[in-house]
Amino acid sequence: MRLTNPIATLVLCLSTACGPTPPPVPEDTYIRLLAEAAIIQAVYTVTADSALSSTLFTEVLTAYGIETERFWEAHQQYQSDLAGQSVRWSKARDQLAEENLRLMTE
Repeated sequence: MRLTNPIATLVLCLSTACGPTPPPVPEDTYIRLLAEAAIIQAVYTVTADSALSSTLFTEVLTAYGIETERFWEAHQQYQSDLAGQSVRWSKARDQLAEENLRLMTE
């Protein structure tokens, strides 16, 4: 069977080749950033210093080599998958628990 409409052929090719755009931050890095953000939130709870929290978050992103805009783009994409985001938060909590245990046994 021969396709006679070149526009239809182009649309078909593009629609099969184009998948969802991957988030600009890899998932494992994003999960670690969630854990870091939880620590910063705890600092804010104790200090009520939003400037400090903002500075800490910026420094964390810089340490990971992530631009703020890229983080928020990734956050939006990851958050749009609620079930997946729940799993990512669970992994972040697990990382925090492991780190806590490591620090307590040193």
